[in-house]
Amino acid sequence: VAGGSGSGTATVTPEFFLQSDWARNEATLRLRGSYEKFLDNTTADNPSAAVDATGRIDLADDWAISLAGGYAYSQQALSDPDFPAGADKPPGVNEFRSSAALSGGAGPAKVTLAATADRTVYDDAIVSGSPVDQSYRDNTEYGARLRLGYEVSPMLTPFVEGEVTHRAFDQTLDHDGLARSSSGVAGRVGVALDRGPILTGEIAVGALSENFDDPTLATISALSVDGSLAWAPTELVTVSLNGATSINPSTDA
Repeated sequence: VAGGSGSGTATVTPEFFLQSDWARNEATLRLRGSYEKFLDNTTADNPSAAVDATGRIDLADDWAISLAGGYAYSQQALSDPDFPAGADKPPGVNEFRSSAALSGGAGPAKVTLAATADRTVYDDAIVSGSPVDQSYRDNTEYGARLRLGYEVSPMLTPFVEGEVTHRAFDQTLDHDGLARSSSGVAGRVGVALDRGPILTGEIAVGALSENFDDPTLATISALSVDGSLAWAPTELVTVSLNGATSINPSTDA
């Protein structure tokens, strides 16, 4: 609120992580949550939770299949332009994530083929005790990505990758009569670093865009900078940095 006063907060963030210790293949499970309380009680508490599971199946000749699935619960931020006006408290947002990838290569050539499916479901908002439907925002995004790399040394692998996506809304038209389903494309060039087990990561730059079904909505385009870095100076310490660029279109008119 403009001109409002600040408030102290208290946050608790428990986390549980389980990882296999097999000679081949791998499985992980991560549970994490957060509860943020505003001490002046003028703003609703902000809980969130997530569960993620991954699996890797090692095949012959350094090929592998990677699988991942997860669920996350959060609440709409008060600063979100799509926040329902007059809502008694922030409504919940449910995100379901899944992916599968096949990776490997022949000699120095490296290939990764991946597919994703992510679904977002918005809870009804409660305004003065009455529910306000937000199902027009529910959508599922599908994606496919192909990466081609060439290992110039055991430490460095330059690569190029392309990606296509399709965002399908459950309702063809939203409450403003707009068709917000869309298709997207992305292209990147980058390099992967492997000085394992101490230092691993990658960085890629490129461009991405999303074109909407409704002709009145302009295409969104953006510079893409994506990367990750994991530094493990000891077996008990790992420092991780991650960054990603994505398009998250608003349904606000």
